[in-house]
Amino acid sequence: MFRSGSCSEIGPKQHMEDEHIRIDNLVDHLGAAVNFPSPGAFYGVFDGHGGNDVASFVRKNILKFIIEDTFSCFCGEGHKERICEN
Repeated sequence: MFRSGSCSEIGPKQHMEDEHIRIDNLVDHLGAAVNFPSPGAFYGVFDGHGGNDVASFVRKNILKFIIEDTFSCFCGEGHKERICEN
């Protein structure tokens, strides 16, 4: 298992517009719904660029999109061998 931390700074803006995701253990986070080797972690930083709507959407949905993508490493052994190990 990985251990991590996060820190954010607003800077000159009045509100934080950036988002991040920090999942140290994907197996605990997703359970048996996805077949992938352990350990696994997922981290991302998403820049708000003048508003946090898109950054928030990406933070909330990116992992689901990656897992559901038919070309991702998680959709089966054939794809896993072809993509993840190349």
